[in-house]
Amino acid sequence: MQGTETARIEEVLSKISSKIHDEDFLAKLERFLQDKKEKSNTVPENVMNVFSVYVNEGKEGLRSKLESFDVKQLTTIIRKNALDPSGLSHRWKTKDKLVSLIVSRTSGRMEKGKVFLEYK
Repeated sequence: MQGTETARIEEVLSKISSKIHDEDFLAKLERFLQDKKEKSNTVPENVMNVFSVYVNEGKEGLRSKLESFDVKQLTTIIRKNALDPSGLSHRWKTKDKLVSLIVSRTSGRMEKGKVFLEYK
């Protein structure tokens, strides 16, 4: 397995070294590497805080708000709110399943948190 990976890396580096004097190629390569770096560091700013929605609107309010999102946005909400540490839900393709997971995990965490609110 490692032999094929090493050969592949050698081939890619050989292609890059053959075009090292091509300014257009270098500019494209730099843009490509910069885009990859920016994409890996970007965090969506407007990720919905499911806990505040649950407090203000309840379970059904949260469910109705989540219905307006697509599958990719729902997986982002799950990831940013740490609702699925195992990461299994990121492979799910059905919106209903993702919405159910978010609602159940949020309500479960909010119910556990009520213990601390009662002693205030």
